[in-house]
Amino acid sequence: MNSNEAEVMSPCVKQCKISSDSGLCVGCLRTIDEITVWSKADRGLKLAILEKIETRKLNKFTLTS
Repeated sequence: MNSNEAEVMSPCVKQCKISSDSGLCVGCLRTIDEITVWSKADRGLKLAILEKIETRKLNKFTLTS
């Protein structure tokens, strides 16, 4: 297996609770749809979800700063 085929680790941090305000998990910042699809998603989709999470983190930091 080369680096392009390496498994993409789940962003789950075992703090699962969906925020009623944002609709995102307070632990990993995924939507319920993203959480549900993760185990069946291919590498490309997982990486796209991780990119969305990073954007959400940046937006959250910007909004609360």
